[in-house]
Amino acid sequence: MEATSRHLSAHQMIGILPDRARELYKIPAHSEAWTAIAVGYAADPAHLPEVTQERDRAPRQRKPWSQFVFTGQWGRPAPLAERSHFVPSDATA
Repeated sequence: MEATSRHLSAHQMIGILPDRARELYKIPAHSEAWTAIAVGYAADPAHLPEVTQERDRAPRQRKPWSQFVFTGQWGRPAPLAERSHFVPSDATA
């Protein structure tokens, strides 16, 4: 939210290379990197390669929160995840 208030975009990413992150950013042994957040100013999409523009315009498929937001034990959907307004049916972001 702070990034947005400063007119920046923020995008969280999973699938980083933890060992490479440890090496690059000197992450101490008692800490782990599991995700990263890119922060910057959004560029004009018209400057992107056409293949990237097409990918960005394509609808995204999202799992319902009830499949991965649990409470108490694994597999028991949290009440928050079962509310229909939190489960995107055709999310585009």
